[in-house]
Amino acid sequence: MTLNFVRDFSQPEDYFLCKYDDIDGAKPISSFEFYIQTKHIPLPFYNIERWKRIEEALEWIANVGEALTFFDFKTKFLSYLNFSAEPDLSVIASLFNQDSTAYFNKRILSSIARLALELPKQIKQPIRALRKEENGSLTLSQLQIASLLANAFYSTFTARNFGEFNRINFIRLFTRKTPKAAEKLKCILHYFYQFFKNPPTGTVSIIRQKLNCELEPKWDEIECPLVNLNALPNGRIENEGEKMTQVDFANEFIGGGVLGYGLVQEEIRFLICPELIISCLVCEKMEKNEAILIIGAERYSDYQGYGSTFCWKYRQRDVSSQRDAMGRVLSELLAIDALNFSHPLEQFFEGYIRRELRKAFIGFATRTAWSFDQIATGNWGCGVFGGDLHLKSLIQLMAASLACRPLVFFTFGKKLFAQELEETVKLLREEGFTVGLDKPWLSVHFLVAPSGMRMDFPNPDEGKKIPKYYRSLPDENKNKR
Repeated sequence: MTLNFVRDFSQPEDYFLCKYDDIDGAKPISSFEFYIQTKHIPLPFYNIERWKRIEEALEWIANVGEALTFFDFKTKFLSYLNFSAEPDLSVIASLFNQDSTAYFNKRILSSIARLALELPKQIKQPIRALRKEENGSLTLSQLQIASLLANAFYSTFTARNFGEFNRINFIRLFTRKTPKAAEKLKCILHYFYQFFKNPPTGTVSIIRQKLNCELEPKWDEIECPLVNLNALPNGRIENEGEKMTQVDFANEFIGGGVLGYGLVQEEIRFLICPELIISCLVCEKMEKNEAILIIGAERYSDYQGYGSTFCWKYRQRDVSSQRDAMGRVLSELLAIDALNFSHPLEQFFEGYIRRELRKAFIGFATRTAWSFDQIATGNWGCGVFGGDLHLKSLIQLMAASLACRPLVFFTFGKKLFAQELEETVKLLREEGFTVGLDKPWLSVHFLVAPSGMRMDFPNPDEGKKIPKYYRSLPDENKNKR
């Protein structure tokens, strides 16, 4: 038994703001929809009086070019924003004080302002929000995304007065109070620099998929063979996971703290591929039975370090990347959010295990006609969220097996765990174990062999966490989210 949810972009809930052809690239298309507050994203130019103030400020910044001063930038920037106290813009101020790059930075800031002003020309129909508990997709051109992100950079968006969404305005990146804000801003500016240098003409699609109750797998009854798992102690999902569907260890608010304090796996991915940030604008908070798949976002930057040691590194965008018939680069990012376990033993109770199985399965089962077979994943939810490596690896193995998609598991430097995991899965496959879950008494059982042998997770009330088929492994280095 295998299950997959193949999206072909032919349903009424598949929403397009552009079309694509190989010669002219992506262009906006017209629509007969009208703006509805609880259905569409409020765009900056919908408020005519406020947009006039924005236009006046950004036109001045766009036209002044290298003559731009920080005082003038701050004055114009704050002219359309309502703050009771003047915000700290010290990171932006530093762009004007760096002798080697000040000229470049001023021109980039002017170009971003000019791009932001193009929004009414680029977005000719309302942008439908991807609401929770609703299947849907949204396809935008990379030019439309760039213009939207330029407005986010200048913080022109107003609150979405419905639902629960992540923040989209960039103003928090302009303050030293946000850790590593300067490095984050370098990623954003480098994206815009490469966009202006050689504008991409493709598209990006954001797919939201839910798992209906009637389609939820009966984990107690399933007899599905285990897929292959290749565990790699070294390498990164975004590098060595090429030509695989790559997992984003997501926050329930997609993007997490990319525009705030966060700087771990998800935030870093959004910084090196800034087109992903547009999902923060259109995607409502994920529910327990939902996943988000983003197709076609390009990579613009490299990096070194992690968290407090993160630093931007130069990278050239690959302009020769292969595209599909819709103009999308062949890249897939799968966002699934793990539970946060402040009390780690709770994750071994069946209700929580079923929740994580549901989340991983709906993510792994969501695909398009050309989606890669392999899934690149790793220590999902095992950093600040307190997840157990052994448990989460088996949960992902079960979900991938039901979706019939092999796993490439990146352990981020944990060599012993990588070896143990790969050997364990190999043994289970050789012995004919299948996916299954039941809960007699207080033991939680995962993998059921044809002979009736079981692989047990001991009773969490006894304080034990290690499955029988795993040796006790040292904590080689701190887990990463």
